[in-house]
Formats: sequence, C-alpha cells, structure tokens
Amino acid sequence: MASLCATAYEGGSAVGFAYGFPCTADYWFGPDLVDQVPAGARTERLMGLCELAVRPPWQSRGVGTQMHAELLRVVAPQWSSLLALPSNRRGQDLYARLGYEYAGPYVNEPGGPEFDLLLLHVSNAS
Repeated sequence: MASLCATAYEGGSAVGFAYGFPCTADYWFGPDLVDQVPAGARTERLMGLCELAVRPPWQSRGVGTQMHAELLRVVAPQWSSLLALPSNRRGQDLYARLGYEYAGPYVNEPGGPEFDLLLLHVSNAS
C-alpha cells in the first residue's frame, strides 16, 4: 500500500494535512527499539504517522482529529505510531487526546534530536 495523505480545506484553501503509511515494526522502530514496544505493535498491522499539521487559525477545531480518523479508517491499522518533539506542547496535547501513549525516547542518528515515540493501540481508542 502506498503512503496516504488526508488534507482539510476551508474555502478552497488547505488548512491542514496528515500523512501516514502502513509499515513494519522493524522499519518504523528500528533494531534498537523494536524489542521495547508492546508485542502487538511488533506483530499486528502498524501505521506510521509522519505528519499531522493544522494551520494555527484552524487549530483546536477538530480538524486534526478528523484527518487522523480518516487515515485510521483507510489504513485500518491495529497500532499507530509517531515521533513528536517533547517541546511541542500543542502536538503532545492533541496526541494524548487521540489516545497516544509515550513508549520511550527515539533518536534516529547519533547527535540527533531526541523525540518522544508515541503509540496508539487503535482498538483501545474511542
């Protein structure tokens, strides 16, 4: 399956987008972290959420939630995962409302920034 993008429009202008794709646990988590995530996230259908962005005037209006729901509907994963900067409070708040939980720190290259690896068990989300 190819990568998917959900885009939200208001008055003909894009106000947000979400991008994700089905992937394997080995690809998404990498060899250093794969054994630290729940067994289901390693073996069941997984979606990597790469971007979820909404322009500031449209934030806190449900746009991000709707785009996220559309990606989950189309990809139909049992698990979804994303990387978030710990300092991104608005993003962290949204991900918590969507049901994502902290799974550990993630650094993709030596000396690179540390991200929060977040996981959502889709069947537990409401």
